[in-house]
Amino acid sequence: MSKFWHYGDSYSMNDFLLENLENNYRAETQIGNFGNIISNQLDKEYKFKGVTGFSNELIFNRILYNLNQFEKGDIIFINWSYFTRGSYVDKYGVIHSTNNWFDETMPGMTDEGKDKLEKLENYSFIMDYILSYNYDFNTKLFYGYVAPCFKNLIEKGIVIYNLFINYNEELTFGKSLKKFVMPNVMGNNIRFDGGYMNWLIQGELHGDEEGHYTADNQQYIAEEILKRMDGKSKLI
Repeated sequence: MSKFWHYGDSYSMNDFLLENLENNYRAETQIGNFGNIISNQLDKEYKFKGVTGFSNELIFNRILYNLNQFEKGDIIFINWSYFTRGSYVDKYGVIHSTNNWFDETMPGMTDEGKDKLEKLENYSFIMDYILSYNYDFNTKLFYGYVAPCFKNLIEKGIVIYNLFINYNEELTFGKSLKKFVMPNVMGNNIRFDGGYMNWLIQGELHGDEEGHYTADNQQYIAEEILKRMDGKSKLI
């Protein structure tokens, strides 16, 4: 049976409690989330790889770990995170997401983030770079690494769907804004008018009852995503 590989941040999930200390906060699956529903609808084995708080760099890192397991006929579905979420390396050499420093829904620095950055002098420039030059690091990530990888996977018969939590056509480049166009070799891009996040909010689907979603709406979300998958949506 071919597989439905599901990557992403917390928006790929409907039950945060499945992440715990026993599994090193790497949930092995989600039950009844939209990815699971879509996988069953397409008669594929569900392989869940989402992690709460992940940045796009860390999401892509998880994909790289599975490169040798992807086979012709598999689907890779990615819930990409915010363009303003980055990563940093701690003093032990461990890579972390900046989501604990910056709350994208505000948007703004969290109290914990402000406190940490005041204490950790060596990290003070990181959020400045991520927020002021997100055109720079997203271009390097998606054009330099993701696009060539996905191009090769597609040529091997693997189908890729990208769903961005938000899509900003203009990203920061110092004091100016630059239009950011996603590489055309990324695969299929699932589009919602106004972006996925806005679609969730406007439809009263965004909440905290099932992950970041309101209760009993995973079937509906799955159906709406499937419609866009069938039509291949629009290229970003």
